Amino acid sequence: MVSKEFFSKITASQWIVLGILVFANVALVIALAFIALSRLQFDSIWTQHLPQSENVVVQVITASPTRTPPLAATRKPTLIPTSTHTPPPIITVTPTLVFEPLNTPIPLTPSRTPTSAATPTLPPQARLWNVVGFPQALPLSCEAHIAVVLASHYGVAINEIEFFKRLPVSDNPEAGFVGDVYGSWGQIPPDAYGIHAEPVAALMRQYNVPATAWKGLTLDDLRSEIAAGRPVGIWVTGHTAPGESLEYITPAGDKVIVARYEHTVVVIGYTHDSFLILDGDDTYYRSIEQFTKSWGALGNMAILRGR
Repeated sequence: MVSKEFFSKITASQWIVLGILVFANVALVIALAFIALSRLQFDSIWTQHLPQSENVVVQVITASPTRTPPLAATRKPTLIPTSTHTPPPIITVTPTLVFEPLNTPIPLTPSRTPTSAATPTLPPQARLWNVVGFPQALPLSCEAHIAVVLASHYGVAINEIEFFKRLPVSDNPEAGFVGDVYGSWGQIPPDAYGIHAEPVAALMRQYNVPATAWKGLTLDDLRSEIAAGRPVGIWVTGHTAPGESLEYITPAGDKVIVARYEHTVVVIGYTHDSFLILDGDDTYYRSIEQFTKSWGALGNMAILRGR
């Protein structure tokens, strides 16, 4: 219980502050009561009018329905699968060198015979300076030798002895090498002889050298090749000396034209009355007459760059 002495100590200014605080508290209570009463009246009015307002909204929606236009059909693009084809890699086949003659013959393409065509205008003379000659490796390996010379001219390096040992062996020179490569020169089959153009060209193609065997070529065919920068390997007799054709019948009954001193050389030039011959590491000219009698003994046989 507060004593009278406590109240007697309160000053006038303190009484004024106390009065203001009391008045403020009373005013705050009255304001809160007024707010509460107003909230109750507002809720009552809202509750009474809400159903009517909802009806109006429904009537507006019903009276003026808003139609939403149907969406246009959208076609989805049809994806057509694209087949992706990857070409197979080009494989360059390098033959495996076997140091023994082949027992099975290389598939041969019959030597071609040129068809008649208009003779092109040829220069009166031509010579190839970039064909390199060298001595023949074995006594009767002249065919392998010219294959190496021609291949070298077209950028393919071949070992002559390896090439010779890959040639097929046969008793028919049109199919393979006949006889012993160390035999005496000048014989005819079935003795030591050699091999004709087609099996040699076939083996050159296995080394990716574009080679084709031909028979029945003309002098202008040779000139045309030389003028185009292409050396020609040809079959002659002797060192491009006149020879004689002979008929040889194989054990299988095939008739083959052969010649004693069968030999191969490379034609690398010509003039108006002669041809320039590369024979091993030797170079010489032969007159048209002498050249024709030598080349003609084996049917004007040759290996040209494939065409």
